Amino acid sequence: MINRNTEKKRTSGISIAINNSTFDIQNNHNNQPNYKLKVANNLQLKSDAYQLAYKCYVEKGYLDKAHNQNREYHISHDKIKDTIIFSVYQDNHIAGTMTLVFDDKLPIPSSVLFSSQLNKFRSKRSRLAEVTRLTIDKRFRNSKKILSLLIDSMMSYCHFNNKADGLICEVHPHHSKFYINLLGFSTISDVKPCPLVNGSLAVCLYMPLSNYLNQIKNKSKSKYKYYKDFRRIGDAKAHADFLKTQHNEELGVSIPEILFS
Repeated sequence: MINRNTEKKRTSGISIAINNSTFDIQNNHNNQPNYKLKVANNLQLKSDAYQLAYKCYVEKGYLDKAHNQNREYHISHDKIKDTIIFSVYQDNHIAGTMTLVFDDKLPIPSSVLFSSQLNKFRSKRSRLAEVTRLTIDKRFRNSKKILSLLIDSMMSYCHFNNKADGLICEVHPHHSKFYINLLGFSTISDVKPCPLVNGSLAVCLYMPLSNYLNQIKNKSKSKYKYYKDFRRIGDAKAHADFLKTQHNEELGVSIPEILFS
């Protein structure tokens, strides 16, 4: 079990990004570093994501250093071909990563704590996806932009490729206001200690993906300000196709080359 007093003194890259997003939603496009979003479709890109997650989780106290010798943080869904890892790079250095998993061949990770809540959606034949292993290296400035790139890409991929009806996030309660107030998630559980992150507190959030589509269709009228930085619907569909292409390259699917800017 982690020491709660120690936990409070540690600030993760995700906390920095969320705090920046909460207090300054408008991007300052002057002097921004060049970020590139990639799908981790080979062993090196995957290893980059696993190692960043390991580093950030150990720093935060979510993971013991003895987790593995490779200093990589793996989850069971890494063995499933539909699992997709999004990463943001600055030059050749990974700045942030997020994993999207599906409630299909394996139950999503939040099932460990919140199976009764998830079963209510499953009973209605809802297809669930979960955002997990979200980490940002706090050494990189403008972490708000990194977080925006990851979430925008994840939602467009999930919606336009018809992968799920609803999104699940299991987050620390301190982060829940970001997802609720800026993205439109809702709380579906009480707070519980999570064994997957050394007993750190967690709460389960849900958002129907139809909410994402409604927000990007009417960005100027959206009450959730974070969507104003997302791609418009036409660009979002093209981006989703591009991400699918990148993911299919890993699976060995024969596909035509496409241009994307």
